[in-house]
Amino acid sequence: MIKLWQEVFPLEKVEEFSIAGCPALIGITRLFYEEKDGSVLSDYQFKSLLKGDTLTRTQNNVTREILLNELVNFKEECDENEQALVSFLLFICGIFSVF
Repeated sequence: MIKLWQEVFPLEKVEEFSIAGCPALIGITRLFYEEKDGSVLSDYQFKSLLKGDTLTRTQNNVTREILLNELVNFKEECDENEQALVSFLLFICGIFSVF
């Protein structure tokens, strides 16, 4: 993900980034759920973050700073999902006793 971020938003070209050149931005995250038999399955969720110059979540016009904050928030959501899975799996395996 870091490599992709660097390719899409290279630090040396931040000033050249044009929101107008980005017709849509879609985030992809994994969701995890437990089946009745105890197995853990994952699925992917696609979340529209940006359409044109409008932030999907708030319907406000977006600036570079607002877009960066939205991407940081989305990354934190993804990290929380992954951490929850790890904690759940450790709990199931008996390695970690507090969920």
